[in-house]
Amino acid sequence: MVDQQFVSVPVPARLVPDVFQFVLDKTRAGSTPELASEAPSEWSAAELALFFSASSKNPRAIMECLAARPGESLTTADFAGAIGKRRDDPRGTWSVAGVLGAIQKSAKRNFGRDWPFECAYSSDGETYYYSMPERYASVIAAEAARLRTAL
Repeated sequence: MVDQQFVSVPVPARLVPDVFQFVLDKTRAGSTPELASEAPSEWSAAELALFFSASSKNPRAIMECLAARPGESLTTADFAGAIGKRRDDPRGTWSVAGVLGAIQKSAKRNFGRDWPFECAYSSDGETYYYSMPERYASVIAAEAARLRTAL
């Protein structure tokens, strides 16, 4: 029988030592490696880099799109091209919505946090606007560059 206190998390093999170090650091700091019940408001640079590098292609593309324009309000149409869809095709924005949901689910499940960007909606409730603060954008951009050179 599997112990209910532990979960299996698929991690790229090259990141296993970093994950072990993260858990060890959390344990040594007197905190538990279990996820908090409420999402903390801030990501550390190490957590954000790990979250980005462990994400798949489309979530990375959306986070890179946000990081390239820190503080700007972007829409799902802006993200469509980043994941290889046409921005004027409703199916492209629907695909983006699915990727955004996957980002949020992964952030909550693996880090106990909300996604590392902000979301607001227009006064008519029809359009959602997403923006990434500079402090996160710089971490994402640096990690993206590191991963490109590592290939």
